[in-house]
Amino acid sequence: MIQTDKLKFTYKDGPEFSFPDIKVPSKENLLITGNSGVGKTTLLHLLAGIRRPVSGKVEINDTSLYDLKPSELDSFRGNNIGVVFQQPHFVSGLSALENIEIAIKKGVANKSSHINKLVKRLGIENRASYKTNNLSLGEKQRLGIARAIVNKPQVLYADEPTASLDDNNASIVMELLLEEAEINNSQLVCITHDQRVKKYFKNEIDL
Repeated sequence: MIQTDKLKFTYKDGPEFSFPDIKVPSKENLLITGNSGVGKTTLLHLLAGIRRPVSGKVEINDTSLYDLKPSELDSFRGNNIGVVFQQPHFVSGLSALENIEIAIKKGVANKSSHINKLVKRLGIENRASYKTNNLSLGEKQRLGIARAIVNKPQVLYADEPTASLDDNNASIVMELLLEEAEINNSQLVCITHDQRVKKYFKNEIDL
């Protein structure tokens, strides 16, 4: 379950955001929509433990993120949260496969087999040896998904995952996100202003 209470965030010399309370039961997904500038990405960062709120709470499966010490939060985030960023950053000197390998946590059994199955499911196995600057936009988005889900997170956040994609690639990316969330028993929270994404979700909050 993902739950928030009276969540607020203020940028230094910038806008202040007060977000509606969220309560998403386990095994249900959520779409968060809104126009540019309403704080969608800020909310995602708060939900994922990337930014600390001025006030309020975020709970994931009864763990209150901001009651944790910084080191505990880092550990919890690494073990339980995956994020597909709108503009994912990769290590340009490494191959697509190596960019996934450096994201996988220690202690995972059969790492190579797990990663190979993942890139095959996402349709990038033939590009695994390529440097990331030689990948198309759609391939980079799939690589970002692979890196976000390689540790089988409890919660998968996606920030504008269909931005700049044509209809075909947008459909492919959304279907992949939903399929991978189901395979990994993860909750998917998608933040977007793209109206094409609405049909994939039953639960929606408009900021």
